[in-house]
Amino acid sequence: MKDEFKEHVPSLEVSIIIAFTKLFDAFIQGDGKAADFNAPNKPDNYFSTLEKWFIFCMVWSFGGTLDEIGRKTFDSVMRDIESIFPGNFTVFDYYINPDKGEWQSWDEKVNNMVWKPPPTAPYHSLLVPTVDSARTKYILQVCVSNKLHSLSVGVTGTGKTVLINQILGELDESNWKINNIIFSSQTSSVKTQDMIEGKMVRRTKTKMVPDGKKMVIYVDDMNMPKKDTYGSQPPLELIRQWMDYGGWFDRVQN
Repeated sequence: MKDEFKEHVPSLEVSIIIAFTKLFDAFIQGDGKAADFNAPNKPDNYFSTLEKWFIFCMVWSFGGTLDEIGRKTFDSVMRDIESIFPGNFTVFDYYINPDKGEWQSWDEKVNNMVWKPPPTAPYHSLLVPTVDSARTKYILQVCVSNKLHSLSVGVTGTGKTVLINQILGELDESNWKINNIIFSSQTSSVKTQDMIEGKMVRRTKTKMVPDGKKMVIYVDDMNMPKKDTYGSQPPLELIRQWMDYGGWFDRVQN
C-alpha cells in the first residue's frame, strides 16, 4: 500500500507510527491541548470527539508527507475505512473545532479570519492567510509547544521561512529563546555544534541548558551542507545524533 503513495520526503513506517503517537499525545495531553479530556465531568460527546482527534492525527502523521496526488489517493483510502468525514473536501481540509468538537473546514476558518498587516512589517515578511498556511501553522504550533521535532519541506518560494518566522515571532520571549541557524555549503558539524552550544550555558560537566528558558532551534536550508566522501552530510548527522540520543560528544574535554 505504501508504494502507491509518493512522498516529498521518504519516511520509515516506524517513524510514521512514532509521529502519530506523539502528535496524538500532544493534542490530548500536552500544552495547548485541544480539549480537557482529563476533566472529571466529561462532556456528552467525549468519545466521539476523542475519535475525531485520533483520526485527525492519523491524517497528518500518515499522510502529512505525501504530495498532492498522494493526498488524493490517501483521501479515498481514508474514506473507505472511515465515513466520519464530511464530503465536500479532502480529509486534509478539515480540523476539529475545539469548542464544538465537530469537523470544520479550513476554508471556513480562513474566511472568518480578520487579517491586517502590521503597519511596520517589511513587505517580504507579510504572509496572507490561506488554507495551506493556516493548517501548517496550526500543526507546527502544536509541535513547538510540545517540544516535537518538525521538518517543513517544499519547493523554493512557497513561504516556509516566512511562516516559521511568524510562528516563532509569536512565542513569549520571557519563556522562549530562539536559535536561528542558516545552513550553507560551507557549514560543518563542528560549526553546527558551536552555533547550538553558543546559545546555552553549562550547568554541569555534561549538561547544557538554555538559561532558564525553552529553546527552539530553527535550521533553515537544511539541504545545503556539502556531502562528504561517503555521501552523508555531517551537520545533519550531528542533528540526527542529538535527536536520537539527546546529546553529543564534548570536543573540548576528552
